[in-house]
Amino acid sequence: MTSFFTDEYTIHTGAVDLIASAGAAIPAEWTALRDRFENSELNRESAIRRHTSALIAGNPKIDMTALYVAALAEAAAMPPNHAQVINHAKVQVTARLREIFADSANGVYGTIATKINDTAAAFTQCANTVDVTADAADLIEASTEIRSAYVTAEIEAQKLNQLLPVLSAAAALCGLDNADTAELQIPLIVDTHMVGRRALWTAWESTGRCGRWPEIVKLTEIRAADTPNVESYRRPLPLQEKIVPVDRWRHQRIVVDPEVELEQKTTAK
Repeated sequence: MTSFFTDEYTIHTGAVDLIASAGAAIPAEWTALRDRFENSELNRESAIRRHTSALIAGNPKIDMTALYVAALAEAAAMPPNHAQVINHAKVQVTARLREIFADSANGVYGTIATKINDTAAAFTQCANTVDVTADAADLIEASTEIRSAYVTAEIEAQKLNQLLPVLSAAAALCGLDNADTAELQIPLIVDTHMVGRRALWTAWESTGRCGRWPEIVKLTEIRAADTPNVESYRRPLPLQEKIVPVDRWRHQRIVVDPEVELEQKTTAK
């Protein structure tokens, strides 16, 4: 989806850069085309690009006001045809980059999925050895194995946090729309079968030492989906209040979880 701050070229190349940072192999043809476009006359150094680069870098020694004035002057003097040429080239280059990458997309997803699974297995082993959310002070007299698992768990949890957006990017490059939303990240990295929806969402949104992962592993398996063709995992329906009779004269207000009823109906089928 294109916004004021992004375009399809930036979205696509950003996703590929992200998976490349995780060690995935990028097709040489893709890299060559991107380099040609980035180094072409269309992307020559200009006041506009210098202003943007300085804004991103955030160097306090740079006079941003002067760069902004220069960028405005350059934009005012730039013929409309120049922008048309740039935009046309960017659209065509993006389409070709996607075409090139498509042949490698599933293999790249598999590479990232393997990294997720290896990391999840390491974290799960730690969580099965020690309460990874415990206070460190309570483990001072614990065995070396338990203390090692406690420390390693936080490292592996951080790796999972870093790999999750990479998995989303890999899935998006395979054609999964909105892969960076929680509704799709959950089925991408968690086995959602045979687990309560509300419990899983509560675990997903939990915080604390090692983040969401300790609560998730108590419920189900952390794993990358075999393929990125997952279905959106909706949020649970709101809890409902009902008034029910206690006896002939009295009633009481109770809270009902509509998800429980839905799960019971699904199980009965």
